[in-house]
Amino acid sequence: MSNEEKTHCESCGASLKQYWYKVTPGLIDVLLILLDYVHETNRNSFRQKEVRDRLKSFQYTQLTKLRFHGLIAKIKDSDGKWSGAWLITSRSADFLRGDITIPERVKTYRNKVVDHDDVNVSVREVYGSYPYLEGKADLVSPPRANPKVDQQRLI
Repeated sequence: MSNEEKTHCESCGASLKQYWYKVTPGLIDVLLILLDYVHETNRNSFRQKEVRDRLKSFQYTQLTKLRFHGLIAKIKDSDGKWSGAWLITSRSADFLRGDITIPERVKTYRNKVVDHDDVNVSVREVYGSYPYLEGKADLVSPPRANPKVDQQRLI
C-alpha cells in the first residue's frame, strides 16, 4: 500500500488525513460577530464562553477555521502557553476593509496549516460586498498607507 492510500499510521493509528478549508461567507459572518464583541468591550480579546451566546452552534465550531486562515489568533501568557483567549488579527482587519487578499483555501494536517491555495480572494469576492464596519476594524488595526495587496503567507 502506498503512502497516498494510507489513512492511518501503521505504528500508532493516528489519522494521516489532510483537509482543505475554504474561506466562506459564513466564516466572515462569524468574524463580524466577533468584531462586534471586540468593539463593544473595547478590547481585542475574547474567550469562547464570552461569545458563545452570540453565535449559533454551527458558527461556534468555526473559530478554528478562522485561526487556520490567520484571521484570529490565540493569546499566549507570559510562559508562552495559550491563555484560553483569542484576538482578531490585523490581517483580519486589513482583509475586512478590502486592503489585502488572502488564500482562498488552507490545507491542514493535525491541526496545523501546511499549505495555502495559489488563488487569493478579497472579502468582496467571498462575501459579495464589503461589510459595513463603522470603524470597528480600526480598533484591531488602523488602516495602513501602503498595504501589501496580495499577501500569500502569514509572516
